[in-house]
Amino acid sequence: QRKSSARVWQENLNPPDPKLHEAGHAIYASNQTAFHVFIAFNRLAFSSSMLLIICLTWGFPFFLEVAVAIISTGITYGALIFMITPSDMES
Repeated sequence: QRKSSARVWQENLNPPDPKLHEAGHAIYASNQTAFHVFIAFNRLAFSSSMLLIICLTWGFPFFLEVAVAIISTGITYGALIFMITPSDMES
């Protein structure tokens, strides 16, 4: 199996199961248990980082701009995870 430096499959591979090798989906998702653990801890780390930034900048000038940037980053992160997760693994 060929892997890319982007960590997503670059092409579809039909045999034996195309769902495990579909262009644009995470290579790591081939191992469902490990992928779910990775996603869970990645979400925890990302969310706690965003919360910490909000707490540390509370009451500062430009807080609203920081909050908008963090919310935008969170939405982008969610869209990315949704995009690279194979449809048979989404829950």
